[in-house]
Amino acid sequence: MRILGVALLTIFLFALARFVFLQPDVQGLVGLNREDRISHDLVSSLPPEACEVTEGVNQHTFIVRESDTWTALAGSPGYNAVSFNMPKSVQVVSGILILDVATNLQPESVGRLRVNVNGERRGEIILEEGVSSREIRVDLLPSDLTHSQLEVNLAAFGAFPSTICQSSWNGGMIIRIEPSSRIELVTEGPLEDLNDRLRSTGNPYQMQWPETHVGTNYEQLIAFGVDQRLRDIRTNFVPVAAQRCPTAVVMTDEDLLVADHIMQNARREYDRPTWPIYFALDDANREARFFSYETAWRYDYDLRTTPKAEYPTDLDIGMTVSGLQPDAEWLVSVTLNDQSIFAERFSGDTLEIERSIALPQSMHQFSNNIEIRLISSDIDQDGICVGGSTIMAQLHASTALQGGVPAPNAIIGNFINALTGVIQLDVSNDLNAAEASSTVEFLADTFGERTQWTATNTPDLTGAFVHIVTRRELEQRVSEMTAIHPDHNFRLVWPSQSAPGELPYNQVAMNALSVSDFLLNEGPRIIAIVAIPELVVPAQWPTPLIQPPISVQEE
Repeated sequence: MRILGVALLTIFLFALARFVFLQPDVQGLVGLNREDRISHDLVSSLPPEACEVTEGVNQHTFIVRESDTWTALAGSPGYNAVSFNMPKSVQVVSGILILDVATNLQPESVGRLRVNVNGERRGEIILEEGVSSREIRVDLLPSDLTHSQLEVNLAAFGAFPSTICQSSWNGGMIIRIEPSSRIELVTEGPLEDLNDRLRSTGNPYQMQWPETHVGTNYEQLIAFGVDQRLRDIRTNFVPVAAQRCPTAVVMTDEDLLVADHIMQNARREYDRPTWPIYFALDDANREARFFSYETAWRYDYDLRTTPKAEYPTDLDIGMTVSGLQPDAEWLVSVTLNDQSIFAERFSGDTLEIERSIALPQSMHQFSNNIEIRLISSDIDQDGICVGGSTIMAQLHASTALQGGVPAPNAIIGNFINALTGVIQLDVSNDLNAAEASSTVEFLADTFGERTQWTATNTPDLTGAFVHIVTRRELEQRVSEMTAIHPDHNFRLVWPSQSAPGELPYNQVAMNALSVSDFLLNEGPRIIAIVAIPELVVPAQWPTPLIQPPISVQEE
């Protein structure tokens, strides 16, 4: 009887749960009604009328597809900026910037939103307390229509009467830029140039991935995507059934020829970096800084960008600072990957220092970050609201990384150095759109600017190759590759979900054991078989014995 009672109770509870989830009235009572939920769309979505265009017309809509790059301005003052693509080839007749804005200000406050276009102030609007939404329309000037990018800068300022010290309060106001924000253009003619059509799809570029490989050169599509990514232009491949507005570009044979021409023009002899690396000459660190209490200079580097894929040994710092009160102090600190390697205090109204700091090799990772921070104690202690005077600081042009020494794991540096130059790319016919997009990111992050990709129908079999294959065809392709390239050294490389500073890929010598390990363990669906000629294989590499891979069934 006890078993029967338990069974009846289970049936009753299951029926009750089914009733709750299916009845709208009951859903509302327990908070499950989807109509009462707030939906947040973080993907650019245009109103239907913006998508109702026919082929060949002269009206076009350009968007920022990944709207999370400039979704909101928080606090006062709040700043944000975005760049809209504009056509490069076809002439633009007129245009309008449309910003859909949602605001939320604390009670008894007022704000203003300033809109700058291409560095010129184009207007301000008043923001009232509470929650509101509005549309801002800005006509583009003739000077705006001749640029290839439309730079939009937003600045928000608020007044909060209930706040005692407003200079130290940056809350109370949030402004959201809705994903439907866009620019609408009228051009002299249709968008026919490949570059213009790609730019019209937003950021990242959207290209349609063919449903079948018949008559399609997958290698050219992937190589073009990598080329664009290395120019800081990201691309995504989308399946035919997943089209959104604006629609993805369908690459024709003529488009592929144009893409190949773009890559050929960009192909050049790799400019090998040399020590020292003068990072104070970079745009981000070149100019003088004006601040009140503290400022910082940062520089990122990894083994793909350093000379001979080596680590730096020392950091030379030169700095000039002025504007401090005579009785205040300075603190100069240096961190490597968020670990302190130098700190020193100074006093006086000016500062002129030159220091050479050793970089502990044990702190180095594959990707690294140097931060030089300057902190001042110059604070006016009179009154409730404290504030400091304006200070000027600048790094000397001699500030540089000195080097270098090989990484403790010599295989990493040797792998990077062995794959510098033009390399033949071969891509599996089984890739879908998602795997193709991942392949672009994987190749760009793994091989970087040192590698230039080619995809010819008559490759030089004695050169270096990278074969992108799927997990399910790995065993078969390993056997084929060892037969095609008998005089090559082989390695398996696949993308990894690495932590900051770690290698963005996994790399092992290719043999029966490594193939079976990859198939049995968790991992991505794509993997690269890298074939390197024996003549360029470093002496430190043990040449693995390539055996026929064992047959493995995934669990």
